[in-house]
Amino acid sequence: MRETELFGMDPKIYRSYEIPVFGVALVYRRLDNAVAKYLNRYKLSVIKFNVLAIIEYQGGAEGISQVEISKRIIVGASNIARLLERMEGEGLVKRYPHKTDRRVNLVRNTPKAKELLERLWDGYDGIIRGLAAKLTPGEQKAAAKLMAKWFVALDDRHPNSKTI
Repeated sequence: MRETELFGMDPKIYRSYEIPVFGVALVYRRLDNAVAKYLNRYKLSVIKFNVLAIIEYQGGAEGISQVEISKRIIVGASNIARLLERMEGEGLVKRYPHKTDRRVNLVRNTPKAKELLERLWDGYDGIIRGLAAKLTPGEQKAAAKLMAKWFVALDDRHPNSKTI
């Protein structure tokens, strides 16, 4: 049986351009489920974890704007402001006005969030390593290169982007 048939996509039925699009979605769902199962132990959703990780590892000492968080988030957040409001209520993040631009809110992790990330990080890293290990190191590199190329091409700001 061909690999595409394993996830229900018979090449005789599906058009060649559909298989990678649906395939990525199906792979993402499996990866997301594995991570969600681990994070549930910490009463943390994938989206909240993603926000905390973005703030911690991509935001500077000043913090990161809500707009930047929404651009970098893995799963869709229909309303990042509402999500951050809930997370602030849970004591995970703190929002601050930007020093020079009143339209911008900066977000920082609280000590509670930093401690939570520290506690769960090794286990999370183990999950990610295990998921990635399903591919050889060469396949991981090739997949990363291909995904990066596709990601850039889908960016509306990219000159070759032809998204709808």
